[in-house]
Amino acid sequence: RESLHKKSLVPVHGILADWGSYWLDDSEAEKTRQSQIDMNYESHSKIEEPYTFFPFHVEPTEAQRSRVRDTVTSLAKQQLNSKTGNSASETIMLFSHGAPVTLMFEELTGRDRSEHGRSSYCCYSIYKIDRDALEAASDSGAKAVWEAIQVNQAEFLHET
Repeated sequence: RESLHKKSLVPVHGILADWGSYWLDDSEAEKTRQSQIDMNYESHSKIEEPYTFFPFHVEPTEAQRSRVRDTVTSLAKQQLNSKTGNSASETIMLFSHGAPVTLMFEELTGRDRSEHGRSSYCCYSIYKIDRDALEAASDSGAKAVWEAIQVNQAEFLHET
């Protein structure tokens, strides 16, 4: 227990209640992290009704698929209008678990989930879209097709 970060022992609801400042302290490392993270971020992906297992009520796959697609599209469009004016210099990082990352693969690439494969405990994928293609898809209401650079990779990640 002594080797863990002191705040890692706090119940998760205490961390999530004020996620934007909870882990930060006055160290230079934390100030650097704060400058690299959008501390005013508001979730684009809200589940209206809570999950329950008794009685069984989980989000239907199509609703989850739509929520994943809408979240990524919304964040990508924000980058088109970013203050730098150069979305090529911007990176969006999304964190989730197996089902949403697999649905994201299907939604962004239009390819079957079998090509994604089963996600390990810790993996990453990298997707890229051309700015003009995203704008054209947004203008026409069509789905933009993203290029999968890396999919479901865990080679450099280690589970502990």
